[in-house]
Amino acid sequence: MILKTAATISALAIPDEQDNLSLSTYPSNMVARLLVDFYQTWGSTIHIEHHEGTVEEITDHVHQGISEVGIVYVAKKQTGTFQHILSHKKLEFVPQSEKSICVYVGPNHPLYHADSVDFSDLPNLKFIQGVRDFFSMEHHLEMVSMGVIDPSVMKHVVYSNSDHLVTNFLLHTDVCSLGLNFMYRPYEQYDIKPLAINGCEPFLQIGYVRTPERPLSPQARWLTDRFGEMLQGV
Repeated sequence: MILKTAATISALAIPDEQDNLSLSTYPSNMVARLLVDFYQTWGSTIHIEHHEGTVEEITDHVHQGISEVGIVYVAKKQTGTFQHILSHKKLEFVPQSEKSICVYVGPNHPLYHADSVDFSDLPNLKFIQGVRDFFSMEHHLEMVSMGVIDPSVMKHVVYSNSDHLVTNFLLHTDVCSLGLNFMYRPYEQYDIKPLAINGCEPFLQIGYVRTPERPLSPQARWLTDRFGEMLQGV
């Protein structure tokens, strides 16, 4: 009851939908830059409310009306489970693209000048893990690698839900991270490099969650359309 009341209070604090963009996403520098583009396009007359979190938190925000849309990624083989969860919340998932995973490294990493890594290389690397989530890519690594790598033997030396901490560890240490193989070139601003994982096929569906009974606001439609174009490299 306390959580429901808190969610109701949060929803009441949101500005009117006509002059508001409310969005929940996984931690992403690309989304952050997209919101800058939104502000520069729409101006300060539109209020922006942005939340980061796990897939569960994102879908809860949309379900509770805290956010109009939520950008998520889900493994294709878990789509059935995800859709079942959404059906109880009366939500819809709109897939926009499929992506593989990669290893992100910074200039202090010994593999910085490499182009790719093998699954067999992963146990020898030191990782920082971001948001812990049932739908996170670590949970599907063994399936993707056809059993070559057991996620439990990966060396996670840092855990954090801070995108700033992840970025700083990548820039200044020999720690790396797993992530979506998705870099929108015009938004690149850090000396961080994605290394493809050899033999890793696209297995993550990325898209957004919405309430199907409610048409998207013009500002939400602009953002989801622009995000789709980014995913296609436009």
